[in-house]
Amino acid sequence: MPLVVSKPSWEEGNDWLQDLEAEMLEKRPQVNALQEISEQLLESGEGAACDEANEKVHVIGRKLKLLLGEITADLQTVNERLVRLGTQHSDLRVLRPVSATHPGLEMQGGVV
Repeated sequence: MPLVVSKPSWEEGNDWLQDLEAEMLEKRPQVNALQEISEQLLESGEGAACDEANEKVHVIGRKLKLLLGEITADLQTVNERLVRLGTQHSDLRVLRPVSATHPGLEMQGGVV
């Protein structure tokens, strides 16, 4: 038996995903600053501890990028479902790449 989800449930999911996306986007400047600080501090450092710290900072950036990608994909799926359920397309958020909708929030160092 297929799972039937009501239109309001899809709309709630859409709202939740948009809120989550906004929260993740708010973290980008913090991650950028962390990457910049770590690069400055670790430039002169040597050894396993510095390498490990640098890797942890880059892992944070990669995880943020992955989360944002997953959120964008989920939003696309929810929006497509809402369109199929008869929601007016004009009521939906138009999906664009994050860098297009939030200029200046690109991650430094090519991580995100």
